Amino acid sequence: MRNGSGSDQDRRERRRYKRTHVLMAGDLVSGQRATRGLVVDISANGAQIQFPEPLAPDSDITLRLAGTVNLGVEIAWRSHDRLGLRFRDLPARISSIFAGLLPEDCLTAA
Repeated sequence: MRNGSGSDQDRRERRRYKRTHVLMAGDLVSGQRATRGLVVDISANGAQIQFPEPLAPDSDITLRLAGTVNLGVEIAWRSHDRLGLRFRDLPARISSIFAGLLPEDCLTAA
């Protein structure tokens, strides 16, 4: 896991899916504990969340959106109060979940 290393430009160049800015509440669930954060951008293969609490890098984590959509994630990077999350499901499945909600260019590979 990267800890804030690398520039924003480096991260954008490595992304295969364009992210779109959003502002939505999301819970990171680990074990029996759920903590609220703010999802600030999302794509078919990951999301960035503003999250106030530290998490163990190897935690089994689920991102819960709208109280009903559960997505398995892993922490890709951490910088201050932000986490980069990588979805464990294939982008095709994530795209089908968000179809109609996110711009089309965020749901297909660049």
